[in-house]
Amino acid sequence: MPGLLDYVKGYTHGGGVDFDPYADTTQADLLERFGIDVDADSTGLLPTYDSTGADLAREAHRLRGDATRGKATGSLLDLTQQTALIGGGAGFKETGAGTQAYNVGREDVVTGFGQAAQEQYLDLQRDIHGIQRGYESELLSAIGDLPEESWRFRGDLDDSTYIPEPGETCADKGFQECDNGECVESLSDCEGG
Repeated sequence: MPGLLDYVKGYTHGGGVDFDPYADTTQADLLERFGIDVDADSTGLLPTYDSTGADLAREAHRLRGDATRGKATGSLLDLTQQTALIGGGAGFKETGAGTQAYNVGREDVVTGFGQAAQEQYLDLQRDIHGIQRGYESELLSAIGDLPEESWRFRGDLDDSTYIPEPGETCADKGFQECDNGECVESLSDCEGG
């Protein structure tokens, strides 16, 4: 299982960190988490996680953020120019109504930018979460479409049955292997005797 730093993606020049816990997720990881064993022959029929949707959502978020920053910068520039005109060209040196109006306007623009950025980031998280949940649903639905004998919940097994981990054999754990690949204590425990 990858560590937290393995999920860091797209960190450049002090920008944000894209966290995608599904970036390196395999079918085996999710099946393990769900407690489902699928026969090796049927695994190829199951969908794999495609990170393209999450990558597109991140890029759309970046573009919306750039547009919001550009709009906020333009608003601040307009505000500075208006304040300079109101102050008779004195700009920031003047005190009084012009400076006070500038400070209030600047505060509104900065607050609005912060709120918009937070909303956009929340939308990104919601989009990626929806993509991930969609993959989980698609995977579980595909498992449901498999023949009943090609998958099982780990809780369905009794103590005399063992499902080997990938790369492991029945003999590694002291079991015997049935024709269907299931590991049992005695070959008489195999389906069909």
